[in-house]
Amino acid sequence: MERDLLNDHDGCNRCRKFYVPPEHRSYVCQDWPDAHNYRTLTLQDALDAKPRQSNRQNNRAEQRSTVAATVPLSPNFDDVYAAGIAAMLGNAPTYDGNRAERAASAPPTAHIRKVNAVLPSSIAFALGNGSVSSEENDFIGAVSDIAPLTVDHLQWNANVFGGNEFPTRITCLLDNGAHLVLIRPETVADLALPIRKLTEPISITLALEGKKTVNVFHDYVHLQLSSVNNEWTSKTVCALIAPQLCTNILLGLPFLTHNNIVIDHEARTAVDKISGFNLLNEDARMPRNRIKKMVPPKVRVKLILKCRKEMIKELKEKCRERLTKMNEGNLFEIPKPVNVVTAIKHTIEALASKEKLQQCEEKIKDEFKEIFAPIPHISLLPTENMARIQVKNAYQKIANRNYSCPREYREAFSELIQQ
Repeated sequence: MERDLLNDHDGCNRCRKFYVPPEHRSYVCQDWPDAHNYRTLTLQDALDAKPRQSNRQNNRAEQRSTVAATVPLSPNFDDVYAAGIAAMLGNAPTYDGNRAERAASAPPTAHIRKVNAVLPSSIAFALGNGSVSSEENDFIGAVSDIAPLTVDHLQWNANVFGGNEFPTRITCLLDNGAHLVLIRPETVADLALPIRKLTEPISITLALEGKKTVNVFHDYVHLQLSSVNNEWTSKTVCALIAPQLCTNILLGLPFLTHNNIVIDHEARTAVDKISGFNLLNEDARMPRNRIKKMVPPKVRVKLILKCRKEMIKELKEKCRERLTKMNEGNLFEIPKPVNVVTAIKHTIEALASKEKLQQCEEKIKDEFKEIFAPIPHISLLPTENMARIQVKNAYQKIANRNYSCPREYREAFSELIQQ
């Protein structure tokens, strides 16, 4: 009787209280009633504790929200059959049979399916805020070291440059588990992006209704995005056109690696490690180098003179240290005294060589007198013809030829020719 009364009025079977708060559960309750003072519970006790029910309903209404992803599941779906998915996009596989028999007969990793993507056939896929129901929160709150069931997606509001005059703001999904960059065909049409053909189609494995199928992508587009405040712009990447994609644009590893993006899942940041810009912070600003103030000319001259004095002072100190070190080590080279006999000998040899060269010069001039003789005066030159050049046709006229000339130089050239 008391158990039925407690179940009807949200009571605890251990502490025997009605309308306990949501975080209160029997399997963690340690408030046992006193056996000596205990009395049998009645319906009036439950009615007296009823005002607490309204507070509980308000708390449940505040905690109720959309789940992170809505996927149609089969009633016989078994959590033993897991799927390693890079980007989850649709229906989950269905399985039949007894759950206990499959779990006992199958090895631990026999039913793990690793696929690249799961695309929907016709069921819509919704991205939520990652919240859970009140019952799930009750269990998670009871054990503090358990992670939440879901976490919010990393969504980036970005400006996308397309064929339109101005960039379009689109919400993109950051997924560091996807090996591709994907885009919906409707988004391609809205952005007016030119569609290109792949030289070789790219195929991925799909999981639809428990069967593996292969989907082939043939088209792609060039994609360039920037932050909402246009402080940061990405490099151009290739995005495959994927029909029935769960989001407008899915930015996978090609985008993250090509733009040097580092994602911190705990801090929920996506930072460009070169510039330090955080994509998920719409108010972020690019770090800029401060402009140095201009130094007035007079102050600059004073600084130069000061540096010059310090340089001369340091140079004198270094030279003084060097001189002391060389004197202590006898490193200076002592010049030898002048050898008079050797100097006279070198002088005599130089004069003898010069006189010999002059004699050779006079001998060559005498031998080739006709060549080295001075040119005679014009009155002494011969009058007869020493040589004659025979022309083929002495009466043939020389033909005139016209050459193109810029108009601005024609007058000047004509004057030169007339002169």
